[in-house]
Amino acid sequence: MNPTVSVIIPNYNHEVLVGRAINSVLAQGDDVLEVIVIDDASTDDSVRVIEATLRGNPTVRLLRNVTNRGVIATLNRGIEEARGDFVLLGAADDIYLPGMIATCLRAADSCPDVGFVCGNAIVRWPDGSQLSVSLPFGDTPRYISPDEVVAVGRQRNFFFYTGSALLRRKAILAAGLLPELRWNADWLLDFVLALRHGVYYVPEEFSVVATSPESYSQGRRNWHDQRRILEFLIPILHQHYSDVLPRFREAALLPSFHIDFLWPLLTDPVLRRYATPLLVWRMIAFRPLQYASRIVSWSMRQRLRVLLRM
Repeated sequence: MNPTVSVIIPNYNHEVLVGRAINSVLAQGDDVLEVIVIDDASTDDSVRVIEATLRGNPTVRLLRNVTNRGVIATLNRGIEEARGDFVLLGAADDIYLPGMIATCLRAADSCPDVGFVCGNAIVRWPDGSQLSVSLPFGDTPRYISPDEVVAVGRQRNFFFYTGSALLRRKAILAAGLLPELRWNADWLLDFVLALRHGVYYVPEEFSVVATSPESYSQGRRNWHDQRRILEFLIPILHQHYSDVLPRFREAALLPSFHIDFLWPLLTDPVLRRYATPLLVWRMIAFRPLQYASRIVSWSMRQRLRVLLRM
């Protein structure tokens, strides 16, 4: 039996963009089992826009949160409601490129136990400029084992674009998507799945990811909040993800390498258990690399990252 896909799109005050996101999913055709749009108590005209977009499309349904619950809690509601074998954890301000779902399903069918199927993303800034970001797995569609994820992670820090991936629903439910981690919740989920089950990588662009100072993911730039999340994340790895904890440590994985976290990492007895020489090095090298990025080209920055194992 062919695998099926549910697409979940949370929305909060994205009346201008949410219709575009939904239409880009509907354009995927019959490969989508259902589209679940969840409005998180928007105060703008989002609901009217969503209702107009889904009118006449029986595969789309609108759910509404009575009060604002936040992105991760809203996604969790969608995961619970979903009926597909795989889910796309979408965003109201992103675009899903033609053929994404069909390509992912073919890959999933050839690799039935994979944690997720992923591709690359185009990152678009508010001024209209954009950049294609590729995962460091080469130019051939293939299965990436947990051991290879670790090996690549040791050579270069990277993260998956969740909006360019189909995730196995059962694997998500087993791993959990933790609201306490806020904008880092999908980072943890992606790596738990990758280090438990492996991923199938397709070297194609699957989505256009919008980024701006107001984007939810940009919360990581608030160091006060990000530090609290990191202090929560490491104990959670020890308590609930002990099966993949050694792989997290070996690959020196963290969603942020801010130098100000080095002191608590080395002095707190709980956090110190996660420290490795490579992780310490990445924290030391991260800020100089950030400064260098202001004066060197993108391609030069990527070469520096490889050289520095960043």
